[in-house]
Amino acid sequence: MLEATILMLLTKKKFTVSEIAVRLSTKISSVSEKLIHMENAKLISKVKQQDGRESYLKLTRNGTNHIKKIMDIMKEHCLEMTDALTDTEVETVGPILEKLAG
Repeated sequence: MLEATILMLLTKKKFTVSEIAVRLSTKISSVSEKLIHMENAKLISKVKQQDGRESYLKLTRNGTNHIKKIMDIMKEHCLEMTDALTDTEVETVGPILEKLAG
């Protein structure tokens, strides 16, 4: 779940490790450990800033493809859950789910 959340954040903009940790209310050490795994899997890459003090994280092509697959699975599960709803309930919940999916 942490991996998918980080990937979703990185679809919007570049973040530093500390920015991600703050955004997720998680320890930097926990985020760093997950990011090492994600970098080894070629889902993200680090981009050093010119001043050399901080690195920003960005999605790789593999990361973009991976998050698309995750989102497709999540959308499919949402569709399955809405099968139990009436048409009126779907009309109410549908726009909310669309907004959450971005």
